[in-house]
Amino acid sequence: MPNKDNGQRTMDQGPKKTSCCWSTVHGPWSLVFCLLLVLSPWSMVHGPALAKTVDRIVAVVNNEAITEYELERAVGMRRSQMRQAVNAELALRQLREETLNDMINQKVLEHEVEKSDVQVTDDELARTIANVLQKNGINIEILRAELAAKGIPFEEYKEELKGQIKHMKFIQQHVAANIQVTDQDVQKYRANLKKAKPLDQNISVHLAVIVKKVDAAASPNDIRETVRKLRKITDKARKNADFAALAAEYSEGPEAQEGGDWGNKNLSELPSPISSLVRKMRVGAVSDPILMPEGIYIVKVLEKSVQDEAEQNQDIEALRQQIHNERMEQEFNSYIQKLRRKAYIDIRT
Repeated sequence: MPNKDNGQRTMDQGPKKTSCCWSTVHGPWSLVFCLLLVLSPWSMVHGPALAKTVDRIVAVVNNEAITEYELERAVGMRRSQMRQAVNAELALRQLREETLNDMINQKVLEHEVEKSDVQVTDDELARTIANVLQKNGINIEILRAELAAKGIPFEEYKEELKGQIKHMKFIQQHVAANIQVTDQDVQKYRANLKKAKPLDQNISVHLAVIVKKVDAAASPNDIRETVRKLRKITDKARKNADFAALAAEYSEGPEAQEGGDWGNKNLSELPSPISSLVRKMRVGAVSDPILMPEGIYIVKVLEKSVQDEAEQNQDIEALRQQIHNERMEQEFNSYIQKLRRKAYIDIRT
């Protein structure tokens, strides 16, 4: 059934990119295996209730509702992603949208899985639990204790794992089974790596930042005035003023008291306006003010290194894995888009 307009604020805007973690792509447990390594999946969070429980429906997917309470509970599981946020209100709004999008994707996928004839054996479940224990470095008694502390019965946890295994097997059959990576694909990929500039994921940078928050209601004139003031700070930093001291004095970011130290990151982890500038900057360089949705940044490059080409390309199987992962992510997102197009999705937030 096509998406329905209910006359409220928004309808399904189409799927955003869905995150996947494909840890090993050649075995039967290749798909989204990281989901099995957590001790308390979203649907099994039995922690304290929200301060105010709201059962308002925020979305309907086919014949199933997603409530405000379920959404807020899922958002709560992801709040650690906001630790570096400058504008907490904007970051929370974006996190909420992304979480709802992922929950809708999960619902449309569940609908297809439930219609399938995929079965999970007791042996598959036992091997999965054994893998959870190994990956987490625990034994069955510790697992049971961890679950009990969260108010999750062990049998319920087993049913949750069983459902995830069923999802993995379904994706293996309907998405992963069509992906092939030949030796020729690997050689072509390797040749392209040699021709290209270093990939962002192969460039490591240690950065320090000064951040000025921008009010969502700020006018263009207000923003220009803030940028003008920040340029003076940039000038001081470029004249050998102590950047850490400047950050402690002027920055409104969470890392201000640590001298603005943003830590070591791959270039691929940075938002594109910042990564594009940092790629071109030398060690010790200080950027002009960078306007971002959540604030205005001044960035200093403390260290920068590029992974050696030989190291990048020495493992043929690692390259094969990388190609497979990239294709898997593309195929999975394409498959989810197809499911969403034929699903009934009514977003009411």
